[in-house]
Amino acid sequence: TAALLGNVVEADFDSKQEQAIDYFEAVAENMPEWGRVRSGDLKPGEYRWHPDRSPAGPVVVVINVDDQFATIYRNGIRIGVSTVSTGKSGHETPTGVFTILEKKEKHESNVYKGAKMPYMHRLTWSGIALHAGNLPGYPASHGCVRLPLQFAELLFTVTKLGTPVVIANRFSDPNPV
Repeated sequence: TAALLGNVVEADFDSKQEQAIDYFEAVAENMPEWGRVRSGDLKPGEYRWHPDRSPAGPVVVVINVDDQFATIYRNGIRIGVSTVSTGKSGHETPTGVFTILEKKEKHESNVYKGAKMPYMHRLTWSGIALHAGNLPGYPASHGCVRLPLQFAELLFTVTKLGTPVVIANRFSDPNPV
């Protein structure tokens, strides 16, 4: 692996692309079937959870707004994927890098009176959070990221205050330097 990556750095651009594709295709071939799950492979409300792939280490939550998809990494290894529902038009979910500011197993919205938000992970003090909720298969929230109930409960067990959450769309990918 290291030798291949070293060669990627020294090769020309076309060769780099070919070698990187070959490397990641080889990794994918050896990955368990669930590890190759992509956003279109799951129906609304479906998820995969395999924390045993990496039992300990730092967690990162990545939300893809365009694909309505969440990926959970621990120690850089994917341990979970899920469908999500982000903010609808006029209430778009903000993109950026956030940290979990507060966690609450049973929470009711301060903004939308009495709206239940189980397994809430607060990302901003202005009302954006990850929490269990309805997943119709498209953006439908008022800005939060809705998760399947059981997935939200499982996620709650591996996150802590300060856990990074990256919310991105196709326009927030880094540009080449």
